[in-house]
Amino acid sequence: MTLRNLSDRDLEFEDSPEVSEAASTAVVNLDARRRKPAWEKEVVAALCRFLELPEGWDSYGGKPLRHETGMFALQVLSGVMSESMPSPFVVPISTGGVQFEWHQNNLDIELYIAAPYDSELSVHDLVSGAREVIPLKADFAPLNQYVQRLIDFNRHLPRAHAG
Repeated sequence: MTLRNLSDRDLEFEDSPEVSEAASTAVVNLDARRRKPAWEKEVVAALCRFLELPEGWDSYGGKPLRHETGMFALQVLSGVMSESMPSPFVVPISTGGVQFEWHQNNLDIELYIAAPYDSELSVHDLVSGAREVIPLKADFAPLNQYVQRLIDFNRHLPRAHAG
């Protein structure tokens, strides 16, 4: 099954007996899906700022983020992020790319995206001292593996209690 992006126009209904309870539930579920998680709002805002950087923004001839690179980066993150995943630090790269960083739980993860299908994952485990640099083209399974370690760790953190 292939899904396409839907706009609000695609979801307009008139109240009528023909609209079943199941269809109403589906619309509610679609509406809930459209709410953006906090990480996505933060990342999109940063990417938009980087698209508007002036030439030479870093005083060394830095280029603004390329649109296709920003869109690819957002697509990659959407494939690995979840609600329990902390937002990454988002850093512009002077060649027109972007870097996402997570530095927590004794793990440093840096995902550098130079262009679509031209990425590199750098991981440093601060406990073992192990370092790994992995070129990523189309297979982002190594990123998923390390992101899962952050998610699993965050799941076991005690939650703050209100009151």
